[in-house]
Amino acid sequence: MIQSKKIKIIFVLPELGGGGAERVMVNLLRNLDRNIFEIIFIVGKKEGPYLHLLPSDIEVIALNRNRTLSMLPDLVKLIRKIKPDIVFSTLTRMNVITIIAKILSGLRTKVIIREVNTFSIVQRNAKGAREKFLPLLVRLLYNRADIMVFPSKGALEDFHNYFKKMDSRKMQVIYNPLEIDKILELKSEKIDEPFWENNEKRKIISVGRLERQKGHKFLFDAISIVNQELGSVELIILGKGKEEEALREYAEKIGILNNVKFMGFKANPYKYIAHSDVFVLSSLWEGFANVITEAMACGTPVVATDCPSGPREIINNGVNGVLVPVANPKAMASSIISILQNDHLANLLRENGFKRALDFDVKKIVKEYEELFLSLLCGKL
Repeated sequence: MIQSKKIKIIFVLPELGGGGAERVMVNLLRNLDRNIFEIIFIVGKKEGPYLHLLPSDIEVIALNRNRTLSMLPDLVKLIRKIKPDIVFSTLTRMNVITIIAKILSGLRTKVIIREVNTFSIVQRNAKGAREKFLPLLVRLLYNRADIMVFPSKGALEDFHNYFKKMDSRKMQVIYNPLEIDKILELKSEKIDEPFWENNEKRKIISVGRLERQKGHKFLFDAISIVNQELGSVELIILGKGKEEEALREYAEKIGILNNVKFMGFKANPYKYIAHSDVFVLSSLWEGFANVITEAMACGTPVVATDCPSGPREIINNGVNGVLVPVANPKAMASSIISILQNDHLANLLRENGFKRALDFDVKKIVKEYEELFLSLLCGKL
């Protein structure tokens, strides 16, 4: 489909950090139909581990701002100058600033915002004054957006229950896109890590920021149990975060520090996932959990906590993955042991997991976004 006038969309992010929200944005930027859409990407700071993934055929405008709020004046000016058909943003604070910028611009530009997490749980765990003030801004401003996108049904339902007067007709679920072809290419790369090649320990892997949300201490407790049952296994941790030192101390305290490899952020996590025996998500909460579908695409059996929200919408328990209760190391350890001891189960989870990953392929999910953009501009939403 070729149009005489392309639809102009501004995408907005504070930075290209290594989180799921940033990865979703990059996947959209890389895969939207260039025959239909003209894409401008505005970023507060042109830095982060996903910077190299930006496509070369889009305009990137870096504002050189360290704080989301400081992006507001420039964003207003750019909306007025570019006159986009749609502005699309993700992450709550960025969404608030984007809506304000659109209002101040005085234009009729459509605004689509995307929430990334289970809002009520994030707020229960908020510590700073700014985070606790955020729900008031959301309540005041989100209805001024044209569409609110959520990464899972659970995240949408949680948000709607938290903000009962919010217009639910503006809320839609679009699952996170997965670049399966790229993952299949990257997972075959050689692992250049001496410790990986020179030991025969079974490998359990977890990928995510080292923060309380990810529940690593419960995973460590589970690994301690697995070690007692099966002998020594290796836990591979990919990701960075403020909890790293505390996690190292906890691993030493429970006697598994020698079994844990903290490997930091990896631009290509897929080769490590693909060559591990089990992938584990130990999160206390999520919005969707991209890493589950990524592990499935790598052909690695998945054990995940049945946390709000996302895992239960991806995993059919015992068929394409295993769900375990949140903060339950015994159940997690039992599931890991079952997979390590039962080749038939492991192979079943690998095969069915890969089939499930295909449901989230970027080609399918990007089409849903394209249809959303077109429907919004045609007045069908």
